[in-house]
Amino acid sequence: MDLDQIRQQIDDIDEQLLSLFAKRMQCSKAVADYKVAHDLPVLNRQREQQILDRVEAQAPAIASEARLLFSTIMDISRTAQYPTVNKNSPLRSLIRDGFSRQFQPESIACPGVNGSYSQQAASQLFPDQPLHFFNTFDQVFRAVKSGQCACGIVPIENSYAGSVSENYDGLQQYEMYINRAVNIPISHCLVAPKGAKLENIRQVFSHKQALDQCSDYITQHGFQSVSADNTALAAQYVAQQNDPSCAAIASRQTAALYNLQILDENIQSSGANSTRFVVISNTLCIQPEANCISLAFSLPHVSGSLYCVLSKLAAFGLNLTKIESRPLKSSPFEYLFYLDFIGHLQDEKIVGLLCGMRDELPYFKLFGNYVLD
Repeated sequence: MDLDQIRQQIDDIDEQLLSLFAKRMQCSKAVADYKVAHDLPVLNRQREQQILDRVEAQAPAIASEARLLFSTIMDISRTAQYPTVNKNSPLRSLIRDGFSRQFQPESIACPGVNGSYSQQAASQLFPDQPLHFFNTFDQVFRAVKSGQCACGIVPIENSYAGSVSENYDGLQQYEMYINRAVNIPISHCLVAPKGAKLENIRQVFSHKQALDQCSDYITQHGFQSVSADNTALAAQYVAQQNDPSCAAIASRQTAALYNLQILDENIQSSGANSTRFVVISNTLCIQPEANCISLAFSLPHVSGSLYCVLSKLAAFGLNLTKIESRPLKSSPFEYLFYLDFIGHLQDEKIVGLLCGMRDELPYFKLFGNYVLD
């Protein structure tokens, strides 16, 4: 046969496969109705393992490929069952409450002091709301968790230095939700007491993220990096010390607030430097125009478990914008996966998918559905 004849044969086989797949999906819907009537869970690992063992035995020459194909088919079938089976899922109740709840914070916890990048982000999102400053990110989370403040604002990711890991940990540890997000352009300056000279600077103080973002500049000048809780706190400390050999990495606005001079500006390694800040609270609130969904999950010790999760997202045509793993502190050598994708929880297919993930995975947490520019 020539190539065209082979392709025609493939097309004929594909038509048969599609017809059979459609029939199988109809059977899956019937299975879903039965499970609802008899209060059975969607996932039956024993049944799925039996199917996989059978197809491997029936097609030993392509055992791995057959297993992958049938695993994917069963994942899709299960996902299609969740909207029927999980009508009363606690996750659905959480989402419904999120749509009905108005987010009007009266007090906002903010890391650092006046002039910090977090303060700039908070002022952009909530220009008329009072801010309560705390030295560390953890203190912000604690203030929100205790009810001392209605919400908090923290940086979550930088375009150059990556994620702010401690705040991802805080989201999980304190069971917070993300209700707003904003991207702030970051232009770092080297600031020092009046009269200081660039050639005399020996130590540079700032938050670890800012130091990382300016690592090329710091290395070039041979500065010693000293980590601080916040860029504005670092600038405040340098102003108080009034030592001409010490400088801070902070914003132009912060330099003016603490009467420091700018020795150099735009010193970040990347010209397109921006940081994403998120608003955290104890309750989920979803805006009608929300377009980004954030969640975290852990995986069962089953071969291909991460692939199964990602293949479901792909099957629904969802645009994955972030995936990252972090050690699960309560379980050595196990990991949480943090994931962002474009979507809205008004989409029933997405809600069904997330309900399935919640039921099948050892740990699942929906952080929020919010507007992302």
